[in-house]
Amino acid sequence: MDLRFVSSLLGIIGFLSGCGLRLGMPILEVQKSGKTLAVTTTNYQTGALALFDVENRMAQLNFSPIFADAIVKTFAEEPTDIFVINRLGADNIQRIDRKTGQTIQQFSLGAGVNPQDMVIVGENAYVSCLQIPELLKVNLATGAIIRRIKLGQFSDSDGTPEAARMILMGNELWVQLQRLNQIKSFAPVGTAQVVIVDTVTDVITTNLNLKGLNPVTEFKTAPDGKWLVADAGLVGSQSKLDGGIELIDHEKKESLGFISTETQLGGDLVDFECINSKECLAIISKPETELVVFDFETGVRLRSLWTSKGYHLRQILRDKEAGLIYLADGNPVDPQIRVWDENAFQQRTDLNWNLQLPPYQMAFLR
Repeated sequence: MDLRFVSSLLGIIGFLSGCGLRLGMPILEVQKSGKTLAVTTTNYQTGALALFDVENRMAQLNFSPIFADAIVKTFAEEPTDIFVINRLGADNIQRIDRKTGQTIQQFSLGAGVNPQDMVIVGENAYVSCLQIPELLKVNLATGAIIRRIKLGQFSDSDGTPEAARMILMGNELWVQLQRLNQIKSFAPVGTAQVVIVDTVTDVITTNLNLKGLNPVTEFKTAPDGKWLVADAGLVGSQSKLDGGIELIDHEKKESLGFISTETQLGGDLVDFECINSKECLAIISKPETELVVFDFETGVRLRSLWTSKGYHLRQILRDKEAGLIYLADGNPVDPQIRVWDENAFQQRTDLNWNLQLPPYQMAFLR
């Protein structure tokens, strides 16, 4: 979880509890488009899921109400539905019909668990949580928790290892453990870890140490097919340029170290995306956020593409087929989804989307 976001959410109470809610009919018929972008938007007090029909240039900015701290997930296994993880203070999974915007299912994971990510395997879903030392296995049809996989042996003194983003490779579920001390302002405790869970037996088979502290992005694919993850290290009032973008050999199950560091990039890492074997993009925080280009081979920062006037830039999302880069710019004065051509890194102002609420996180519907 983004700790800078957490501090803005203190005092917000959960809502959207219960299930089977019917929350109104939007205008957009998303089946008209071959590609749709789903965006969670928030002003830290209220949230909305927005949908953008990329092909037909149509938008529904209030497709469905969601919690103020939420991320969106889509799965090939459930192509008709959008899943929203309502996090700190709501602690539930919201299932939204992608054609109507109606909430068709919603189930609680327990008060205060703070869910971070989910992965669907068969008829079940695995959910990682920040506030408890357990990985939850949930029956998707009923929302019932059917297994709690213990992670306590990886905890620090606060009693939880802070399970975050996940990725599925075959029967192996890789789970990031941020290992933050919640008693001491979420400061990292030693190196972060990854545990690998066998989804056939629900047994942890492997754990490996990362090089860096506090992983803050999902696992992403490097140009050579290995995985990458960004480690932000100390952030906020404790900020130090101690992080980097880490390369992981998922076949050998080992970290190969940083391909670029926060010192090279000039700020705390927020997100990144590699375009090819030469050029990558990163969002850094100084604490104002900046979109920069860096060299994949040397890690050296090459140039800046966009600078905000605060902590506003949230996420980079690549549309590889269209050759476009989407940037979630959460400036509350002018919230936008900004778009760049990835070949020349030229901003496409004709494709920018204006929003009612600041964008937080994006995902293409599968």
